[in-house]
Amino acid sequence: MNWKEKFARLVLVLILAISLAVRFYKIDNPIADWHSWRQADTAAVARNFLKFGFTPFYPRYDDLSNVQSGKDNPLGLRMVEFPLYQSLAFFFYNLYPKLPIETDLRLVSIFFSLLSMFFLYSLVKKYDGVTSALLTVGVFGFLPYSIYYSRAILPEMTAVGLALGAIYFLDSVIGLWTSPKIPISGSRDQNDGKKYILFVLSAVFSAAALLVKP
Repeated sequence: MNWKEKFARLVLVLILAISLAVRFYKIDNPIADWHSWRQADTAAVARNFLKFGFTPFYPRYDDLSNVQSGKDNPLGLRMVEFPLYQSLAFFFYNLYPKLPIETDLRLVSIFFSLLSMFFLYSLVKKYDGVTSALLTVGVFGFLPYSIYYSRAILPEMTAVGLALGAIYFLDSVIGLWTSPKIPISGSRDQNDGKKYILFVLSAVFSAAALLVKP
Protein backbone atom coordinates (compact mmCIF):
# COMPACT_ATOMS: atom_id res chain seq x y z
CA MET A 1 0.00 0.00 0.00
CA ASN A 2 1.51 3.34 -1.06
CA TRP A 3 1.20 6.64 0.79
CA LYS A 4 -1.71 7.83 -1.38
CA GLU A 5 -3.82 4.81 -0.44
CA LYS A 6 -2.91 5.25 3.23
CA PHE A 7 -3.85 8.92 3.07
CA ALA A 8 -7.18 8.11 1.38
CA ARG A 9 -8.01 5.58 4.08
CA LEU A 10 -7.12 8.09 6.78
CA VAL A 11 -9.42 10.69 5.21
CA LEU A 12 -12.19 8.10 4.93
CA VAL A 13 -11.84 7.16 8.60
CA LEU A 14 -11.95 10.85 9.59
CA ILE A 15 -15.09 11.44 7.51
CA LEU A 16 -16.79 8.41 9.05
CA ALA A 17 -15.75 9.43 12.58
CA ILE A 18 -17.00 13.02 12.23
CA SER A 19 -20.19 11.81 10.50
CA LEU A 20 -20.82 9.50 13.44
CA ALA A 21 -20.23 12.32 15.91
CA VAL A 22 -22.69 14.74 14.29
CA ARG A 23 -25.35 12.04 14.15
CA PHE A 24 -25.00 11.49 17.89
CA TYR A 25 -26.11 15.07 18.60
CA LYS A 26 -29.08 14.91 21.02
CA ILE A 27 -29.66 11.29 20.14
CA ASP A 28 -31.84 10.85 23.24
CA ASN A 29 -34.27 13.62 22.24
CA PRO A 30 -37.99 12.78 22.42
CA ILE A 31 -39.80 12.12 19.15
CA ALA A 32 -40.98 15.66 18.57
CA ASP A 33 -39.28 16.78 15.36
CA TRP A 34 -40.46 16.94 11.75
CA HIS A 35 -43.23 14.45 10.81
CA SER A 36 -43.02 13.08 14.35
CA TRP A 37 -46.27 11.16 13.80
CA ARG A 38 -44.58 8.83 11.31
CA GLN A 39 -41.59 8.32 13.59
CA ALA A 40 -43.89 7.67 16.54
CA ASP A 41 -45.76 4.98 14.58
CA THR A 42 -42.46 3.33 13.61
CA ALA A 43 -41.17 3.45 17.18
CA ALA A 44 -44.45 2.06 18.52
CA VAL A 45 -43.85 -1.23 16.69
CA ALA A 46 -40.54 -1.73 18.51
CA ARG A 47 -42.03 -0.57 21.80
CA ASN A 48 -44.88 -3.07 21.44
CA PHE A 49 -42.35 -5.85 20.88
CA LEU A 50 -41.27 -5.12 24.45
CA LYS A 51 -44.86 -4.89 25.66
CA PHE A 52 -46.55 -7.83 23.90
CA GLY A 53 -43.60 -10.01 22.87
CA PHE A 54 -41.53 -10.34 19.71
CA THR A 55 -44.04 -10.96 16.89
CA PRO A 56 -42.45 -9.63 13.66
CA PHE A 57 -45.14 -11.21 11.45
CA TYR A 58 -47.84 -9.41 13.43
CA PRO A 59 -46.38 -5.95 14.16
CA ARG A 60 -48.56 -3.69 16.30
CA TYR A 61 -48.61 0.04 16.89
CA ASP A 62 -50.73 2.39 18.99
CA ASP A 63 -53.38 3.35 16.41
CA LEU A 64 -56.51 1.25 16.91
CA SER A 65 -58.66 3.33 14.58
CA ASN A 66 -59.83 2.51 11.07
CA VAL A 67 -58.31 5.66 9.57
CA GLN A 68 -55.42 3.94 7.80
CA SER A 69 -57.29 1.10 6.06
CA GLY A 70 -60.97 1.88 6.51
CA LYS A 71 -61.36 -1.38 8.42
CA ASP A 72 -61.63 -2.05 12.15
CA ASN A 73 -58.24 -2.72 13.71
CA PRO A 74 -58.74 -3.49 17.42
CA LEU A 75 -55.27 -5.08 17.75
CA GLY A 76 -53.47 -2.14 16.17
CA LEU A 77 -51.81 -4.30 13.50
CA ARG A 78 -49.42 -2.33 11.30
CA MET A 79 -49.13 -4.13 7.98
CA VAL A 80 -46.96 -1.73 6.02
CA GLU A 81 -43.33 -2.89 5.82
CA PHE A 82 -41.70 -5.92 7.39
CA PRO A 83 -40.33 -4.68 10.77
CA LEU A 84 -36.70 -5.70 10.24
CA TYR A 85 -35.63 -2.21 11.34
CA GLN A 86 -37.57 -2.44 14.60
CA SER A 87 -36.44 -6.04 15.12
CA LEU A 88 -32.79 -4.98 15.04
CA ALA A 89 -33.50 -2.27 17.62
CA PHE A 90 -35.32 -4.84 19.77
CA PHE A 91 -32.27 -7.12 19.53
CA PHE A 92 -29.91 -4.30 20.62
CA TYR A 93 -32.26 -3.35 23.46
CA ASN A 94 -32.07 -6.90 24.81
CA LEU A 95 -28.28 -6.76 24.65
CA TYR A 96 -28.15 -3.45 26.52
CA PRO A 97 -31.53 -2.55 28.08
CA LYS A 98 -30.30 0.62 29.78
CA LEU A 99 -30.95 2.67 26.63
CA PRO A 100 -34.52 3.60 25.62
CA ILE A 101 -35.83 1.70 22.60
CA GLU A 102 -36.12 5.02 20.73
CA THR A 103 -32.37 5.54 21.09
CA ASP A 104 -31.73 2.02 19.83
CA LEU A 105 -33.84 2.78 16.77
CA ARG A 106 -31.76 5.88 16.05
CA LEU A 107 -28.57 3.85 16.51
CA VAL A 108 -29.76 1.34 13.91
CA SER A 109 -30.38 4.20 11.46
CA ILE A 110 -26.91 5.60 12.16
CA PHE A 111 -25.30 2.19 11.67
CA PHE A 112 -26.88 1.77 8.25
CA SER A 113 -25.93 5.30 7.26
CA LEU A 114 -22.26 4.50 7.95
CA LEU A 115 -22.63 1.18 6.13
CA SER A 116 -24.10 3.08 3.17
CA MET A 117 -21.07 5.37 3.17
CA PHE A 118 -18.72 2.38 3.05
CA PHE A 119 -20.58 0.83 0.10
CA LEU A 120 -20.70 4.17 -1.71
CA TYR A 121 -16.98 4.71 -1.22
CA SER A 122 -16.13 1.24 -2.52
CA LEU A 123 -18.34 1.51 -5.60
CA VAL A 124 -17.36 5.05 -6.59
CA LYS A 125 -13.67 4.35 -6.00
CA LYS A 126 -13.85 1.36 -8.34
CA TYR A 127 -15.47 3.29 -11.20
CA ASP A 128 -14.31 6.89 -10.79
CA GLY A 129 -11.31 6.97 -8.45
CA VAL A 130 -10.47 7.83 -4.87
CA THR A 131 -11.10 11.58 -5.12
CA SER A 132 -14.67 11.13 -6.36
CA ALA A 133 -15.26 8.46 -3.74
CA LEU A 134 -14.16 10.71 -0.88
CA LEU A 135 -16.25 13.60 -2.21
CA THR A 136 -19.29 11.31 -2.47
CA VAL A 137 -18.89 10.07 1.09
CA GLY A 138 -18.26 13.62 2.32
CA VAL A 139 -21.49 14.92 0.79
CA PHE A 140 -23.46 11.96 2.13
CA GLY A 141 -21.87 12.38 5.54
CA PHE A 142 -22.35 16.12 6.04
CA LEU A 143 -25.33 17.21 3.97
CA PRO A 144 -27.85 18.43 6.60
CA TYR A 145 -30.71 16.59 4.87
CA SER A 146 -28.69 13.37 5.02
CA ILE A 147 -27.70 13.90 8.65
CA TYR A 148 -31.33 14.33 9.65
CA TYR A 149 -32.62 11.22 7.91
CA SER A 150 -29.57 9.20 8.97
CA ARG A 151 -30.72 9.44 12.58
CA ALA A 152 -34.50 9.61 12.21
CA ILE A 153 -36.70 6.77 13.49
CA LEU A 154 -37.69 5.67 10.00
CA PRO A 155 -36.90 2.57 7.91
CA GLU A 156 -35.55 4.56 4.95
CA MET A 157 -31.88 4.55 5.94
CA THR A 158 -31.95 0.83 6.63
CA ALA A 159 -33.44 0.27 3.17
CA VAL A 160 -30.79 2.49 1.56
CA GLY A 161 -27.96 0.63 3.30
CA LEU A 162 -29.36 -2.76 2.30
CA ALA A 163 -29.95 -1.67 -1.31
CA LEU A 164 -26.41 -0.31 -1.64
CA GLY A 165 -25.09 -3.53 -0.11
CA ALA A 166 -27.01 -5.55 -2.69
CA ILE A 167 -25.48 -3.47 -5.50
CA TYR A 168 -21.99 -3.73 -4.00
CA PHE A 169 -22.08 -7.53 -3.63
CA LEU A 170 -23.62 -8.05 -7.07
CA ASP A 171 -20.99 -5.79 -8.61
CA SER A 172 -18.30 -7.86 -6.87
CA VAL A 173 -19.80 -11.06 -8.28
CA ILE A 174 -19.87 -9.63 -11.80
CA GLY A 175 -16.26 -8.56 -11.40
CA LEU A 176 -15.19 -12.09 -10.46
CA TRP A 177 -17.24 -13.75 -13.21
CA THR A 178 -15.93 -11.46 -15.95
CA SER A 179 -12.30 -11.28 -14.83
CA PRO A 180 -9.90 -13.04 -17.21
CA LYS A 181 -8.44 -16.29 -15.94
CA ILE A 182 -6.14 -19.01 -17.23
CA PRO A 183 -7.97 -22.36 -17.18
CA ILE A 184 -6.07 -25.31 -15.80
CA SER A 185 -7.13 -28.75 -16.95
CA GLY A 186 -9.00 -30.66 -14.24
CA SER A 187 -8.82 -27.76 -11.74
CA ARG A 188 -11.56 -25.72 -10.12
CA ASP A 189 -11.60 -21.93 -10.13
CA GLN A 190 -10.43 -20.81 -6.67
CA ASN A 191 -12.98 -17.98 -6.75
CA ASP A 192 -16.00 -20.25 -7.29
CA GLY A 193 -16.90 -20.38 -3.60
CA LYS A 194 -16.46 -16.64 -3.21
CA LYS A 195 -18.70 -15.97 -6.22
CA TYR A 196 -21.61 -17.90 -4.77
CA ILE A 197 -21.20 -16.38 -1.31
CA LEU A 198 -21.27 -12.86 -2.77
CA PHE A 199 -24.27 -13.74 -4.95
CA VAL A 200 -26.20 -15.06 -1.95
CA LEU A 201 -25.30 -11.94 0.04
CA SER A 202 -26.56 -9.77 -2.82
CA ALA A 203 -29.82 -11.72 -2.96
CA VAL A 204 -30.33 -11.52 0.82
CA PHE A 205 -29.61 -7.78 0.91
CA SER A 206 -31.95 -7.22 -2.06
CA ALA A 207 -34.80 -9.14 -0.45
CA ALA A 208 -34.29 -7.38 2.89
CA ALA A 209 -34.27 -3.94 1.22
CA LEU A 210 -37.59 -4.69 -0.52
CA LEU A 211 -39.13 -5.97 2.71
CA VAL A 212 -37.99 -2.96 4.73
CA LYS A 213 -39.33 -0.43 2.22
CA PRO A 214 -41.71 -2.08 -0.30
